[in-house]
Amino acid sequence: MTATSLRLHDPGVPADPAAALRAAMQKEYSTFERGVYLQARRAFPGLHVRELASVVEETVSETVHRALRAALKYDPDRPALPWLFSFAANVLLERRTAPHRKKTAAQTDLGLDFDSMLASASRESDGGESAEERQRVRAVLQLLPEESRQLLEMKYFDQLDNAAMATRLQISDGALRVRVHRAKEKFRDVWLAARAAP
Repeated sequence: MTATSLRLHDPGVPADPAAALRAAMQKEYSTFERGVYLQARRAFPGLHVRELASVVEETVSETVHRALRAALKYDPDRPALPWLFSFAANVLLERRTAPHRKKTAAQTDLGLDFDSMLASASRESDGGESAEERQRVRAVLQLLPEESRQLLEMKYFDQLDNAAMATRLQISDGALRVRVHRAKEKFRDVWLAARAAP
C-alpha cells in the first residue's frame, strides 16, 4: 500500500476535511488499528495480550475522537494515516505517563520538599534531627547513578547556577534542566523506596 493510495479525492476538487477524514478512517481502519497495536506494544512491552488489546481499543477510540475534533486542520490532499498515528502516539504517551503523574501528585501530598531537603543537606549544622536527615540524604545520593548524583551535588552542594553547570558539562541550558529534573526524580524515587523499606 502506498501513501498515495490513501488520498480519497481529486486534488483539484475542494473537499470537506471532516468528510475526507471519516472516509479515510473507514477505509483504512484495520491498517490503522494494526499500527496502533504496534505502537502500543512498543510503549507497553510488559502488558499481557488482553491488557494490550484493551489499551489498543481505548487508544483507537480516543484517537478517532481527537482527530475528528481537529478535522478542520486535516489536509485532504495528504495521506490520513500518518496524521492519525501522530494523534495515537500522543494518546499512548499520555497513557504511559499518567501513572507517573498520579505518583508524583501523591508524593507531593506527603509534604516532602526535595529541593529543601537537598539544600539543607549541603549545609552543616549542630546535630539533632537535621543532622540525621542530612545523613539520610547523603546516603540516598550515594545510591543514585553517578551522573544524577554529580548533577545534584553540583547544584546543591557546590551551589553552582545553571549557566555554570551547563558550561562545565558542555551542554545547553535546556538539556541541563532536563537532566537535573530527572536526577531529582531519581532521588525522590530512591528516597521514598528507602523510607518505605522495613
